[in-house]
Amino acid sequence: MSFPVGFPHRFARLDQPATGSIDEVRWLTVDASGPASDDVPPGAALFVRGWALHVDGNGPATCVVVRIDGARNYPARIDLPRPDVASSLGKPGLERTGFEAIVPTGLLAPGVHEVSICSVDTDSMWFAEANQRTPFFLLGTQRSLPASIPLGGAGCEATIDAITNVSADRAFDFPFQTIEASRGSLIAVRGWAYDDIVYKPAAAVFGLVDGRLAFKATYGIRRPDVAQSRGLLELEPVGFTIEIPTIELERGLHRLEIVALNASEDRLVHSKCVVELVIRERDGKPRNAAETTPAFLDSVVRVANGQGRERITPLRATRGDQLFVRGWAIDGVAGTIGAGVLLVIDETIEINALYGLKRPDIAEAHENPDLERCGFTAEIRTDTLAPGRHSVKCFVIARDGRGTLATAQQFEFEVSELTSGVNEPSVR
Repeated sequence: MSFPVGFPHRFARLDQPATGSIDEVRWLTVDASGPASDDVPPGAALFVRGWALHVDGNGPATCVVVRIDGARNYPARIDLPRPDVASSLGKPGLERTGFEAIVPTGLLAPGVHEVSICSVDTDSMWFAEANQRTPFFLLGTQRSLPASIPLGGAGCEATIDAITNVSADRAFDFPFQTIEASRGSLIAVRGWAYDDIVYKPAAAVFGLVDGRLAFKATYGIRRPDVAQSRGLLELEPVGFTIEIPTIELERGLHRLEIVALNASEDRLVHSKCVVELVIRERDGKPRNAAETTPAFLDSVVRVANGQGRERITPLRATRGDQLFVRGWAIDGVAGTIGAGVLLVIDETIEINALYGLKRPDIAEAHENPDLERCGFTAEIRTDTLAPGRHSVKCFVIARDGRGTLATAQQFEFEVSELTSGVNEPSVR
């Protein structure tokens, strides 16, 4: 079972809470793990384990969804043995109430988040959420101004020439009083700045968001136009570029100001260059930071209800069948593994793949041992899909959270109410 960011509107919530428990939440990276009660490293996935009953309180849950902050939903693997639950509740029929899930955090902002679980009945279209909330703190990249240097007063002359949503490959129109972008995108701000007290290049330039998050600029870019207009040759290397990954910002209105460390490096000074940023939740359709990134789907295997595995082409499935997709993918822009892999059905439904599986063959082919954990697998359930043809595209979540990277890997399959035949696989 998979859902977009929110439950489908046709699902209704029960007043009573779900019966179940989250027994363990751990963070996972390629080479380390730890309890979520500790700080969770940026980009680490969460392993969530526990048990849950059906929404009616009788029998094991038929679908469990792990929720982050009551908004982002991730399907769990169910039907796992939990004899301890059956014993403590005195009901032998509850021996397989266990679940586990791997939840990516690549699209979450740094800070405090909560994990909860829902039991879902896809037949009655009801769901119940357990009362238990398990908090964790997601660390972010250090974003602060230089310590022990006071901030205050004017002294920086600055101008923004261009603002671009790199993930969507779209430039914002001038003037730049207010711009909008979705979370998970990368914003590039370009302009120039200098110390206008002594008319010299600044020691450093920052994009300061809400007076607390400082994004250091790449500074010293040649701007002969500025030097010429001011009549001072020493003001040529005053251009800057600031990159802002919006995944680090909460939804809503933010204030971006250009500030500078003055030429004598003893004070941080303000400018009159201010822009409002409106951050909205990421769109259903992923925004691409690159047209394609390296990936390959090795196989698509169908598991029919009550039958064994079979490979099929063209891809046909009966409602209720499962499709298991296996492959590998990397962040080709950064030259490393990504923060996660998404399979997107019909450009609306996102399925988070289990990412980080060993693929030494890919590491060897790319002559890069850091790519060994680039394998993934994902499950597509067809019981909530309408009969007819569906398309699946593969995306990689960029390692630094700047957006999603499109891949050339995609396939189509057809869902039927009838039993499908046995054929060979077809992936393009």
